[in-house]
Amino acid sequence: MNITNNTNNKINFGAGLNQKIKIRQFFTNTSKTENLFYNKYGICADFNENKPLAFVNTLCADIFEQLGKKLNISITAPPVIKVYKQNELVKNEKYINFCIPENEKLFNDDVTYPAGSIFLKDYNNLKQIDEITEKMFENGKISSNHFLAMFIHEWLHSIHLDHIYSKFGYEGDCKYLSEMYPKQKNNPIHDIKFLQNKCLSKEETQIVINELDSYAGEKTNQYFEVFSEMFTKLICSSISKDCKLIKNPIDLFRKTPEKLQKIVIKAFNMD
Repeated sequence: MNITNNTNNKINFGAGLNQKIKIRQFFTNTSKTENLFYNKYGICADFNENKPLAFVNTLCADIFEQLGKKLNISITAPPVIKVYKQNELVKNEKYINFCIPENEKLFNDDVTYPAGSIFLKDYNNLKQIDEITEKMFENGKISSNHFLAMFIHEWLHSIHLDHIYSKFGYEGDCKYLSEMYPKQKNNPIHDIKFLQNKCLSKEETQIVINELDSYAGEKTNQYFEVFSEMFTKLICSSISKDCKLIKNPIDLFRKTPEKLQKIVIKAFNMD
């Protein structure tokens, strides 16, 4: 994905949850969706028989597939998507949904999950998801109130990590990452924590808070969050009532303030 900057302003939010979408979640077959994800996208999915989460991730997969075609690029899907229960975690993860930036053991199953894997809380239904997202939006914790926003956000983290590892290459102790992302000539990644600790200036941070939300202004993982929050907002503003991509998010990006564009490009490329 190449991002370039331009001038102009204002984005309108796309449509959110409606009755037609609510009904569709109940017709989702989680086992068939898991097989589809593996055969079509190479994603090892475990939805834990959660129909709403299998459904929303099907919508996300379709949106990113459409985006790849619209931009004429190949978008790498998350290697794993797993629905979990809080008591299954071997450590106290503070995020309800999260994407891991490096290989990690998270559960008692002794499985090492690869970088870019996505883990989602076990929600009950789309109404609950919609209400939680709306509250997060009101509190400045996410850049869109669309019911897909939380999930698009995590997909974007996984896509961003693939871009960063592909750009720099990896030169560390992890065999999986070494094989997936051979080291490049300049500045290969030894430890992703260095990039997680990169922060914007005070002026830049205030811009992203004003234009996106307070969450993008937090210092932890700031470069990653700025990119994900920006494009969560853009993508959610680009989809129709039935969650089809009907606009080009890059066109909307070019209408945002020029200073914000430069910050997001810097964050995307880890400059």
